[in-house]
Amino acid sequence: MKLTIRARRLELSPELRAQLQRRLDFALGRLATAIRAVDVTIVDTNGPRGGEDKQCRIQVRGPAINEIVIEHVGTDVLSTVSLAAERAGRAVARSLSRRRAFAPALAT
Repeated sequence: MKLTIRARRLELSPELRAQLQRRLDFALGRLATAIRAVDVTIVDTNGPRGGEDKQCRIQVRGPAINEIVIEHVGTDVLSTVSLAAERAGRAVARSLSRRRAFAPALAT
């Protein structure tokens, strides 16, 4: 699973980047065999004005799933990414279970 984290209009410290990687790995790690790449983009939409302005967009791609895109907006980078990662993990698991449910049975 290739993980890419990009930040626009805000600076991510190495410690925060490491926390984000751990959080994403925790949420998506158990599904890593079905995931080829995870792209995370974090944007500070309002700049220094504050408010609910941290937007996280997570794109998950893999051979066994269609592209899944999750977006979440919040006030704090870590909590915004955490909530988006949880939603992405649930969406990937749901996509895989649907694929298994509708897969044709193997002929014996």
